[in-house]
Formats: sequence, structure tokens, C-alpha cells
Amino acid sequence: MDEIDLYFNGNKLNEQEQKTVKSIVYRLFEELSKQYPWALDRCTFFTDRGYDILVKITNEYPKVKNPRIEGCDYNPFDQHYWLAFDLVNNSEERTIIVDSVFGYIGLENMAEEKLSSTHLRYYKEKRHVPRGGVRVKTIGI
Repeated sequence: MDEIDLYFNGNKLNEQEQKTVKSIVYRLFEELSKQYPWALDRCTFFTDRGYDILVKITNEYPKVKNPRIEGCDYNPFDQHYWLAFDLVNNSEERTIIVDSVFGYIGLENMAEEKLSSTHLRYYKEKRHVPRGGVRVKTIGI
């Protein structure tokens, strides 16, 4: 697998949770780089191609649920998508973000430790994107 500049933020995750997240993400990127190496550089391709792989991988982990695509695409000129899943620990669900473009992997609520306010805005204005919902909005000319 080619090297990708990613930051894993393990803050607020115990050792087992860190191992689980790292394992899922490693397998996701390994499979994507084999099947769709071009998909790692663009958020639309990453989420569109990575979603099914993430679903398959997370089904193997009983404390992981709700794999999904999230995004902020209200502005047709400024869109961003990423993959996410919930990590369950003692009935508490916490969102893990897997963002190949901004290079962030970790708890959504800890992203401010690594990302600028410009990037954080996307996570705060997110929506759940249904399968097949990743789109590149354009304005007819």
C-alpha cells in the first residue's frame, strides 16, 4: 500500500478501542488501495468506493455499528465527504471519523486537536448521506 499522510487521534479511546479502530482503518485503506488506488485522493471517490468495504469490515466487530457516509455539501462549490462509524462501549456510542482528504482518523469530538477551524466546519455542518447520495453538485451554465 502506498503511504498516505494520516493522523490517528487515539485520545479518549482505551487501548482495545484504539486497536479496533486501527485494524478497521488499516484494512479499509489496504482494500481501497488494491481495488481503487485513485479513490484515496478525492473525498467523493473515497466515500463512494469505501462505504461497501467499511460495511463488510465493521460487520466483523460486535462493538462497532452504523457504518456510514457523512458529508457537508450544502454549498455546491465547497463540498466534503468522509466515512464514519460508531464505537460502542457500555451503551455509549461515539463517532469515529475516517477522512482520507483531511487525513484525520479518530473521535469526531476530538478533531479540534488536529484540524483547523476551516476543516472542523465541515464536521459541524454534516449530514448523513444515504447510499448513492454522494454527489458533485453543479450549477447549469
